[in-house]
Amino acid sequence: MNQRDVQKLATRRALSAAAVELFSSQGYDETRIEDIAAAAGVSSRTFFLHFPSKDAAAFPDHDERVTALAAALTADDANDPLPFLREQIVSGVRHASESRIRAKRYRLFTSIPALRDRDVLADLDYEVVIAAHLASRGHAEFDARRIAAGCMGIARAALATWADDPSFDPVGAAAQALARLS
Repeated sequence: MNQRDVQKLATRRALSAAAVELFSSQGYDETRIEDIAAAAGVSSRTFFLHFPSKDAAAFPDHDERVTALAAALTADDANDPLPFLREQIVSGVRHASESRIRAKRYRLFTSIPALRDRDVLADLDYEVVIAAHLASRGHAEFDARRIAAGCMGIARAALATWADDPSFDPVGAAAQALARLS
């Protein structure tokens, strides 16, 4: 990445962190885009260069993560795609659970319908990628969709539980549940 890309990424992350902090401290409806921008040290116009709406700011790397999952699944050439898929989901849960800001974001989902709705829609993007991959590897359409939905449901349940109980092991729980998914 060049210097400009590094700065854009830093600004995007700062905006996202500010949004989650403000949603947590003063409420979603009470937080204005101007508040988020000011907390990140940028203008409202800069906010809109990075996000189309304030709820989108809580999901700063969604598109990149979906693209990365699609690329990883495409690169896998094992006869059985399920073990690698499970590894990818567990890796995603591990990555998410290493971030306290993600824990805050997950806690917000229970109280802010706009964020909960956006999270469910975001998971559908992953499900589409997973189901398409499994279908391309010979799984019947229903089974591909069932497995994709199961993977994302397990990841969401593990991370939501961890957000409410930091002593919970989301990685171990997801790995165990995914091992039973076939």
